[in-house]
Amino acid sequence: MKKFLTFVLVLVAVLSVSSVALAAEKTVPYNASNTALVNGKALFNTIMTASDGDTIKVPAGIYELTDGETSRIAGKSVTLVGEGEGVTTLKGEKYGLVIQNTAGNHVDFTIKNMTIESLHSWGHSIYVKGDTAVNLENVTLTNPGTTVILVESINCVEDAGGNDVFEDNITASVNAKGVTIDSGDTVEMETKPNSGISDPAAAGMNTRAEFTYSSDCKNITDDICKSRSSNLGFDNVFVNGKCINPAVAQIGDTKYTSLQDAINAAQDAARTQPETVTIKLLADVSKDVTIKQEENLNLVIDGDDHKMTGTINIYGDSRYTGAETLTIQNIAFEKDSGDAIWSDSTDGDKRYAHNVFIKDCTFTGDAIVGTRIRQGYNINVIGCEMTSGHSLMQNTNNTGITVRDTTIKNATEGGLNLFASTVVRVEGCDITAKDYGVRVNADGSGDATIKDTKIDAEQPVIVRYNTGSYDLTAKEGNVFTVGEGKSPVNIEDSSKVTYTDNFVAMNGTTNTYYNSWDKAIADAKPGETVYHVENGDIIQDGAETIPVPEDEPTKKPASSGIKVTYNGGNSFSTSKSAVPTSVEIDGVAVGFTGDGKLFTVNSIPAGAKWVTVRWNSTSVTTNFTPNGAYFAEVEIPKTGDASLWAAVAEFLGF
Repeated sequence: MKKFLTFVLVLVAVLSVSSVALAAEKTVPYNASNTALVNGKALFNTIMTASDGDTIKVPAGIYELTDGETSRIAGKSVTLVGEGEGVTTLKGEKYGLVIQNTAGNHVDFTIKNMTIESLHSWGHSIYVKGDTAVNLENVTLTNPGTTVILVESINCVEDAGGNDVFEDNITASVNAKGVTIDSGDTVEMETKPNSGISDPAAAGMNTRAEFTYSSDCKNITDDICKSRSSNLGFDNVFVNGKCINPAVAQIGDTKYTSLQDAINAAQDAARTQPETVTIKLLADVSKDVTIKQEENLNLVIDGDDHKMTGTINIYGDSRYTGAETLTIQNIAFEKDSGDAIWSDSTDGDKRYAHNVFIKDCTFTGDAIVGTRIRQGYNINVIGCEMTSGHSLMQNTNNTGITVRDTTIKNATEGGLNLFASTVVRVEGCDITAKDYGVRVNADGSGDATIKDTKIDAEQPVIVRYNTGSYDLTAKEGNVFTVGEGKSPVNIEDSSKVTYTDNFVAMNGTTNTYYNSWDKAIADAKPGETVYHVENGDIIQDGAETIPVPEDEPTKKPASSGIKVTYNGGNSFSTSKSAVPTSVEIDGVAVGFTGDGKLFTVNSIPAGAKWVTVRWNSTSVTTNFTPNGAYFAEVEIPKTGDASLWAAVAEFLGF
C-alpha cells in the first residue's frame, strides 16, 4: 500500500511540474538605457519565443513597434500583463499590435494593464486577423485616425508548403473589459478577404467577426461599431451578440447587406440579350434605393412580405421605347408621409420610367403616396392594397396606366390622380376616399375606362382641365357612392368629353349608383329605396322599397336630412346643432369640441376592430341591420366610415 501511495504522489508531482512548464511566466528584458525600438524588439522576441499559455510581464516603459516586423504577432496564444495604463505603453508606427493566427491554428491572446498607441492616421491600435480571439482588460487605446480596433475574420495564411490559404469557418473576436478609447472613435469589423476572393458567399466561405464590451468601457457604444461597406452580407458581424450587418437582399445564392448593393450588382453585369434577375428581400429596408432601367435587364424586386420605409426611385434612362420591365412585388410600404415609389422627369436620365409592374404590395401611412411617376409609360398596379394615406397614385403625363384588382381604404385625399395621362384602365377595384376616387385630366386628347369597380367618395370620378377630346367609359359592373348633391361622374367641360351615363339605378339611402338594377336591388337593405336613373337623372316612378320583415320590432324612426361626415382619423361632424354627450364607444366616452357639430372618438384601443355605440346606456351593437325607417343595431369599423356613421346618426336622432 505504501508503495502505491508513493507512486501516486510522484505522479502528481510530475504532472504539477509539467503543468508549470506548459504555462510559464516570463518577463520582457526591458532596459531603460535602450531605445524604445530596442525594447520593442525585446518584447517581440519574448512573445515569439514563448509557449502557448505563457504569461508575459511587460515592465513600465515605452515599447516602439515597427510595421512588418515587431508589431505583427502570429500564431501565439499568450497573455501580456503591463504595470498599468499610461505606465506600460506600446507604440506602433502604423498598428499598435496586429494579432493573427497561422494556418489551421486558433489563437487566444490576452492583453492587460497597458496603453497601446497607433501613430499613423490610417492605422489601428488593435488589428485582429483570422481565427483569433483577443481579450482586452484595463487597456487604453489611442489612434490619430478613426478606427481604433479592426476585427477581420477572413485571413490569407501560408500553409506548410508556403502556399496561400484562405481559411473558412473561422471567427475573429475582441472582448473588451475596462477598456478606454482615448482617441479615435470607431470599431470596425471586416469579413471580406484581403485579396484573392471577391465574393466569399459565392465561394461558400463562412466566417464571423465579433466585438463584445462590458459596461465599464469608456467611450465605447454600439453606435461606434461599424461593419465595413465591403462586407457582402453573411449575417456575420456581431456586437454584443447582435448582428449589425444582416443580409438584406439576395440574388441566387449571393447575399447583400443592402438592397442598393443588390440592385447595383444586377445593373453592373453587361448584357446583350434580355435577362430576368430577381432580387429577394431577406429583411426590412429603411433606406431609399435607386433603380436605373437598363437595356436587356428585366428586374424583379420581390419583398417576400418584408417592410420598406424608404422610397424606390426609378430612373427610366431617358428611353421612351424601352422593352425591359421592372417588377416590384410583395413589399409592405410603410411611411408616415412621402412617396413609396417615385420617378420624375426633371433630369435626363430620370425620365420615362417604363414597363413598371407593382404587384401584391401594401401601402400604409397617414400621408403616404403609393406612386408618383411623371412622364412614364405602361405603369401597372395589380392586386395591391392601400390603407389610409393620401392617395395611391399621383401620376402625371403617363401613357398607359392599368390599375386592377386593387383596394384603397379611407384615403384622406383621393384614390387615383392621373393628371394629363391617357390610356387609363381601372378594373375590379374597391376605392374608398374622402374627395375623389379617380381623377383624370388630358393635356390634349386622352381616354379612360373604369370597369367592375366600387368607388365610395365625395366625387367618385372627375374629368377636368381638358384641352382636347377625352373619351370616358364607365360601365359594366361599376358601383359608385357619392357625396350629398354630387354626381357619380363629374365632368368640368362636357363639350370636350365623350361620355354616356351608364348608371341605371340609385339607392336613395346610401347615394349609391349602379350599372345594374338587379345589383342595386340585391344590395339594398330593408327599408331602403332604389330609384331608376336615366341619363344621370333620378326617376321617381317605378322606385322599389325593400320591405321590413313583420317580425322585426318597431323602434325609433330615422330623422330626415341629418348626416354624419367622417373627417379622417377619429374626427366626425354632424349637421345637427347639438350632439348627445352620452354616446360611448367601446365604453369610452365620445368627446365633443367646437359648436357641438364636431366630435372626436377618443382613445380607441389599438387592438380594437369595431366600435360599439351606446345611446343612454342602451346597447345598439352588432350587425349593421336597418329595419324600415330605423336602424336596430349598428356595428362600425374602427377606422370610421361615412355611410355607417350616417346610419348611426339616423338611429340616434342626430
